[in-house]
Parts: sequence; structure tokens; C-alpha cells
Amino acid sequence: MSKNKRKHKITLEIRKFYRVLDGSPGGHPGQIYKIDNEDKAFYAIITGSLSEDEFKRLGLRKGYYKLKHPTDQNVDISLIKKRPFVGDRNDYGEKEYLDMSFDDEDMYLIIKVQNSNPIYGSYYKKRKKIKKPR
Repeated sequence: MSKNKRKHKITLEIRKFYRVLDGSPGGHPGQIYKIDNEDKAFYAIITGSLSEDEFKRLGLRKGYYKLKHPTDQNVDISLIKKRPFVGDRNDYGEKEYLDMSFDDEDMYLIIKVQNSNPIYGSYYKKRKKIKKPR
């Protein structure tokens, strides 16, 4: 084990939203849908959002599905990444998003993403020694 082991204030739980540190500058909210205690891996659906103006100007971003209903009241349009995220506990932040949820009408997309090939977090890749394919 590393001497610099990060201490975490909260325990991640299934069906709750947390900040996912996926390599983007601030991370994105993501919902945990599976926890593998044996492998110490956390599986999540990563979300994103756009305002009405951004969506009209830019359209749907590549690699995302548009949800029929926003994940919370503060956004106009919610998106989810087409691939799930698998990460170590260190790939997730300490912030829980209490006001976020997926609507039942969008569950078919959530299930579709869960069955896709995952993206791996940087701490998970280091621990499992996963390298990029050439």
C-alpha cells in the first residue's frame, strides 16, 4: 500500500450521485450502480448537462445520450455518457449530489449504458496496471 493513502470522509452507496473524477477539470456527477467489494471497484453512469441555448448552438455532444427528463431542477437538458465508468475509491470525490435522480422513463438508456464497454479511472488503471491499447 502507498504511504499517501487518501482518507475519505464518506462511503459511496449504490443509486446515489457523487463527483466522478474522470479526467475533466472539475469532474462530473455520476450515479453509482454497482460496487464490487472483492475488486474494490465502483461502477457509475456519468452525467452532463447543457442549457437550451448551448443545445441549440452545439447540438448533442459526441459520446453522450440525451435524457428525456433533466436529472435535477437546475439544468435544462441532461446527458449521460455512452459508456459506464469503473473506478477506484480515489476516482470519486467527497461530494454527494442529493437533489439528482434519473427518471423512470430514461431507465432503458441507463441499462443500455451499463451493458456497454467501460471507461476506467486513473487510480483504478494504476492499481490494475491497465494500459491503453495501441
